[in-house]
Amino acid sequence: MKQPILVAIVFCLAGSQSFAQGIVNAELNVAPMAVNPAFTGMFTGSTRVNTFYSSHRAKSSFNYESYGASVDLPLVTGKGGSYLAGGLLLRKDVVAEGDLGTFNGVMSVAYHKIFRKTGDSNNAHAADLAIGIQGGYEQSTINLSRIFFSAPSIDPRWNYLPAPGQPIVWGLGTHPANYYTINAGISFAKSFSPRMKFIAGISANNLNRPTVDIGREYYFDRSGLELQFIGTVAANVLISKRFSLRPATFFYMNSINSRGLVGGNDFCYNLSRNPDARRPTSVFIGLWYRSGDVEMVTAGMTYNRFHIGVAYDYLSPAVRKSGAAGDGGMCLNLKYTAPGKKTGRVVPNDRF
Repeated sequence: MKQPILVAIVFCLAGSQSFAQGIVNAELNVAPMAVNPAFTGMFTGSTRVNTFYSSHRAKSSFNYESYGASVDLPLVTGKGGSYLAGGLLLRKDVVAEGDLGTFNGVMSVAYHKIFRKTGDSNNAHAADLAIGIQGGYEQSTINLSRIFFSAPSIDPRWNYLPAPGQPIVWGLGTHPANYYTINAGISFAKSFSPRMKFIAGISANNLNRPTVDIGREYYFDRSGLELQFIGTVAANVLISKRFSLRPATFFYMNSINSRGLVGGNDFCYNLSRNPDARRPTSVFIGLWYRSGDVEMVTAGMTYNRFHIGVAYDYLSPAVRKSGAAGDGGMCLNLKYTAPGKKTGRVVPNDRF
């Protein structure tokens, strides 16, 4: 089988690891709970609902689509503004016209401990230390029939059809694999002033090293999926009453030494007649880069309590010169944040 199809299989079956590998395909706003469980509930309002869809088309080999939704909200608010939050994330990844697929459902819980200075009534210098944990269910499927009959050649490592005297390993048809994952993360957010807010976090995925039957013999060690780590540093910087910056950097790696770095910035402009409005109308455009292979442009708008964003990524010139084929990819994101009653909950950095 052609090597791109093998890459697609591995990418799809490692569903719990796929978001970080393609994190440049969408802005951090798309699914913050997938980046770090500690980001659950870290927003201003009562409920946050996110939906997203991304599509990546290749000139040869395979296409990739991903869509999903998430909802999170504060559950309990304690003294001093500390709170417990919970959320649910659902995601579906499809490769090669549905021949390869991964469904991922994650329940997330995070506790946010708030630190405030005495007399800081506006929380202009508050800090948030959060720890989050997730439990997830994943199902990966592969339809060997269509892949086998549509492929001009078969890679012997996958042994779809046995050699003389050998037993059938899988056989044709659709083959599912079900497994469970445990993820955890920690983050620290700080408001230095109304003009400068900062957040940093690190998360670890697949802590329980779930065993995956499909493809394990060649692409996973016997103990299961690889551990994966994601580090995040982001900020909100208010340059003037109307203009602000939202830089962010992501670093991800796993225990087989696969790693990458993503960095960029959204340039935001406030369109409201009153720039100090509680719910201003704003637009943004951003530039992002993933080390070695992908460049991306983002754009979007926030109106009232709705946020809509679009992102387009494409292979860097250096990668294209090496012979890689691809038409790039696009991601759409729609978010709604419901208003909330005054509960004393404190959010030092509502970056999301």
